[in-house]
Amino acid sequence: PLYQRESRYSTEVDFEVTPFLKHETLERFTLNGSFRLNYTAFEADSFNADLNEYSMSLGTNWYPLYAPYTVDSPIIYFGTFIRSGFASAYAPTPNEKGNYTVFSLPGFRAGFKYLLRNHIGIRLQASMETLKIERYEASRFNSVLPERTNLVESKLGVGLAYAF
Repeated sequence: PLYQRESRYSTEVDFEVTPFLKHETLERFTLNGSFRLNYTAFEADSFNADLNEYSMSLGTNWYPLYAPYTVDSPIIYFGTFIRSGFASAYAPTPNEKGNYTVFSLPGFRAGFKYLLRNHIGIRLQASMETLKIERYEASRFNSVLPERTNLVESKLGVGLAYAF
């Protein structure tokens, strides 16, 4: 109750590739990778702590109705991914810091995208994953920051797309 993070947000850059273009069945599957900066918070032994996460993910998407490169049609997709990276945590009230490794397996997502003829589009995506974080460095010996914990994340993302 003494401290609460003002803003929690996430920024992500995502790249998606269709490895089997024009194949009737396999063109519906894509591979993607992303880089994420995630600024969030969590509870650490009854104190609030900031968590700044820097991670990468690799995954696959399935497009059940249309191919992923379809223009001027709503495209729905479902996907799964793994995430790995590192994070730094800071609990201001007890003035403690810690560094963590981040791992998530699996994460799930569902989304919608719409591509225009000029190669620009929009994307809406909902995702859910459990981040497993494990501390490898702490500023104090008996830290209130946890040695390891699981953080369940649900996110709703809005993005701009460009198709090459």
